Amino acid sequence: DGLTPNINPLNVSFARAAMDALAEFVQNPCRQNQRALADTKLCACASQILDIRGDVPTLSEASLLGGELAALLGDYEWAVNELKSSTVTALLAMLECVDNRYIPERMLASLDASQLIDNVNSLLRIYNPSLLAQLK
Repeated sequence: DGLTPNINPLNVSFARAAMDALAEFVQNPCRQNQRALADTKLCACASQILDIRGDVPTLSEASLLGGELAALLGDYEWAVNELKSSTVTALLAMLECVDNRYIPERMLASLDASQLIDNVNSLLRIYNPSLLAQLK
């Protein structure tokens, strides 16, 4: 809870690394790890992450982040989109070769499906707009 207010230009890369690690944790698939993550707040956190906007912080917020900020601000929107992409990958990895309803039901209980679709479509607009046009 309350994860996303703490993500900023100085630490977004760490959040992405954590999501990438979680995806690796469940891939191949590892059913025990998939189930373990389904029983955590990962999906609720993923939902929050997918709602992050890549807006540059305000000047008052920027002053709190320190001197390295100027170099990071230009890449922040891109970094947030990469974090969102890693988050979607982790969610998909949790569903890899799932053969019972437990994991999908747990995931859907924490995710707003229409919000998830909107966020994934936003990523498609950025990374593969031609595919999005074909899907419509």
